[in-house]
Amino acid sequence: VILVLFFLLGGPKALWTGLVPRRWRQGLKGFRYVLAGNRAARKGNLVLAGELYMKAADLKRAADAYVRAGRLDRAAEIFEYLGFFREACVLLERCGRWEQAGGLYMRFGDFRRAEQCFEKAGKRLLVADMYLSIGDLPRAGQIFQDLGFTERAIECFVKAGRIDKAIALLS
Repeated sequence: VILVLFFLLGGPKALWTGLVPRRWRQGLKGFRYVLAGNRAARKGNLVLAGELYMKAADLKRAADAYVRAGRLDRAAEIFEYLGFFREACVLLERCGRWEQAGGLYMRFGDFRRAEQCFEKAGKRLLVADMYLSIGDLPRAGQIFQDLGFTERAIECFVKAGRIDKAIALLS
């Protein structure tokens, strides 16, 4: 009966920690933090619930509690740590951290969304550098040209084989 309650209320992380030899005290402590977090969440103190879930190493519950509490930046950090990049990006966008969201989109390969986020952050140079890093030299050259970085634009156009555009910039 105790083991069933332990599983239902404490989650798999607390259960596993409790079953490992010589770590049963730590598992019991995690179980207590989860119970305290559940109580805090029922009372509406979601930030405290999130902190208690963090102490219990139940990061998914902690992130959900922070989202419900409106602490989107903290929840985004946890989701990023857990590897839920899409959820982290959406939360970063909702709290207006465009540059960080763009960097995260770029990390998992959604370059269109990364460009949109960098544009909203006013970081066009980051957009150009992103295109340069993925090998889209004509697009990077065009952005460098728009920003007034003529030398870098010429370099991109020459590497891309667009000599005509490079010569047009020189004259």
